[in-house]
Amino acid sequence: MALYRVIVPFSEGPSEAAGGAEASQARYTGIQVEAESDAEAKRLAVAEFEEMVSLSRPGRRSHAIEGEIRVERAPVTRRAALEIATALPSPGIAVVRVAGAVNAHNFHHLQQGLDDLAAKGASRLVLDLSALTYINSTGMSLFVAAGDLFDMRRAAVPARITRLFRMIGLDEIFPSFMSVAEAAKAPKAGPA
Repeated sequence: MALYRVIVPFSEGPSEAAGGAEASQARYTGIQVEAESDAEAKRLAVAEFEEMVSLSRPGRRSHAIEGEIRVERAPVTRRAALEIATALPSPGIAVVRVAGAVNAHNFHHLQQGLDDLAAKGASRLVLDLSALTYINSTGMSLFVAAGDLFDMRRAAVPARITRLFRMIGLDEIFPSFMSVAEAAKAPKAGPA
């Protein structure tokens, strides 16, 4: 088993395979997967991309451009760690700092922390993502589920993670703020 970085170009226009009109300009996202071969890494990355897109709002049309996918073997490093720090700065408000990578191997640690905060009565959740380095569809699914439990906000999100949120439509679901303090104080957004 080796770690691969797969660059998946995608289009947000109609699918050419579906007989749609011309597609918009290609954009790219990087996905890390563990696989036995380049071909398996490509297959797993496309499946991961499709799962992330399925998390977004209904009707979103993002399509992987299969012929242009690049597969690179990642350097051998230790498995990315996940560090979680929680704080309850005021009644009903929880701040969770997520550092490192959220993936299928470690998401349950974050899940347990969020469940504990809900049990303690937190109603607003501020995710400090300033040190988040990677998140896969398992982590994104966890964030979507947490949105059902909390008035959730994102704070200090790195640019490449912001692009991923935007790609799958989560930027429209969970507001983003420049700082944790700003996210904690902002009033809840009403229906549009």
